[in-house]
Amino acid sequence: MITSILKHEIKNRFSHWSILLLYGLLIFQGIWYTKGTFDYYVNEDLLMNAAAVFYKNLAGGGILLIIIVAVLTGPVLFKEIQHKTGQWLFTNPINEKKFFIGRFLAAFSINALVALGYIIGMLLVPYSGIGEAHRFATAPFGQLMHGYFFLLLPNILLLTSLVFFALVYFKKMAAGYLAVIVTVIAFLLMQTTAEGSGVTPFLMLAEPFGYVAVDNAIDFLTVSERNYGYLKFTDYLLFNRLLWTGLSALLFYLAYRKFTFKGFLKTESKNKPEKTIDKASFYKSNASPIRLESLTIQFSVIEYVKKLFSLSLLEIKNVIRPSGFKVILGIVVLMNILQNLLWNASYYIGPTEPLTFTMTQFRLSYGIFIMILLMVWAGELFFKDRTVNFWQIADALPVPVWTVTLSRFIAMMLVAFIFAATFMLAGIFAQVIKGGVSLIDLKLYAYDLLGFNWGWLTYVLQISLVFFIAGLTKNRIITHITSVGILFATILTFELGLA
Repeated sequence: MITSILKHEIKNRFSHWSILLLYGLLIFQGIWYTKGTFDYYVNEDLLMNAAAVFYKNLAGGGILLIIIVAVLTGPVLFKEIQHKTGQWLFTNPINEKKFFIGRFLAAFSINALVALGYIIGMLLVPYSGIGEAHRFATAPFGQLMHGYFFLLLPNILLLTSLVFFALVYFKKMAAGYLAVIVTVIAFLLMQTTAEGSGVTPFLMLAEPFGYVAVDNAIDFLTVSERNYGYLKFTDYLLFNRLLWTGLSALLFYLAYRKFTFKGFLKTESKNKPEKTIDKASFYKSNASPIRLESLTIQFSVIEYVKKLFSLSLLEIKNVIRPSGFKVILGIVVLMNILQNLLWNASYYIGPTEPLTFTMTQFRLSYGIFIMILLMVWAGELFFKDRTVNFWQIADALPVPVWTVTLSRFIAMMLVAFIFAATFMLAGIFAQVIKGGVSLIDLKLYAYDLLGFNWGWLTYVLQISLVFFIAGLTKNRIITHITSVGILFATILTFELGLA
């Protein structure tokens, strides 16, 4: 039974078109993070594809991989609750404990296989064109696998166990996402503290991903060992891995003991007063004869414009109401605030003033991820009717195509504006906290976050590109691949100085 569940879940996930998008994102992250880690050691005669660079990449995991793990893990166990199918599925002659183990192993295996895209991205760095030929040597494949099995996989196991534990005990997807967010916050705070105040034994043991201990171990290696050697597991790094792997096993065991079909389906009932109807007054109020009102259907530009605004309001609600959107927006806002409060200090000249210029740098650091999210949302919204097989009815309605399409475009413009506005509010909040009220420059905020300088108007242009490609191809998968591919090609062209 466990094997059947494992095979079914893996086949179901990897037969879906979205897996190509996830691999594309992780390949890009592998290239981008390798360049960023190399820049940290640029003056130390380190190769761009050095073993130490890969070890640090694998220890941190990257925010994209963490988000992907959180998003992929929850539905593996919770999809019966989401789709209201658990009431009949769980009544089948299924062993609930084997069912739980099968789903857990499936989630962990899917995450581990998807994470290989991160590995592929790091291996493709020499062919990406972002560095000179003398910066590369033969890829340290053995060291890469060593870090994958002893650094990245234990971190994926921790995140998977956290999500399953939260789902079993709280029966809400938001609880799983929150558990991952809290873990990431702890990681970021400890990493920042180690960089700013120095490494301590407590930080090397308590930091959940082992990044602080790995960074400390790399500092004691020679240049040759950093380029070609295997990472030596110091006592603190070894204890860190044992501690958090043991905690992962404990979370899994607690969730395993707690999980039952009956308990997982049980939800808290809210005691609401039942409404009683006075039959006499009901019949009396409905005793008057029914009158048929004449309906007048108007087909005019004014009526279409009215429908445009009502449809736009409906579409924006459909995008922002789901918990997934709120979780993603919350993570982005949190990362923005943490960067503005903790990470905008220079490594070379010390802490900087909370200038508006530094507060708006977030749009450059994470702009690529924001644009990818918006482009994927835009593509899904454009093909929404065909995704849910509603297009036969929608196309027969007395509403022109331009009204429906433009309403969805307006909705995505508003979603992009929400992101830009939250960046602005988070920056102002960080400046106030750091005592820089007098340094707030609203004009610069508007120029950077709302203009063409990787701000709101740039997001709108990318959304327009998605709608244009969708109209040409009439295929959702091709639209996603083409639009995101054009974005990557544009960025690489700029990095290579070809634009």
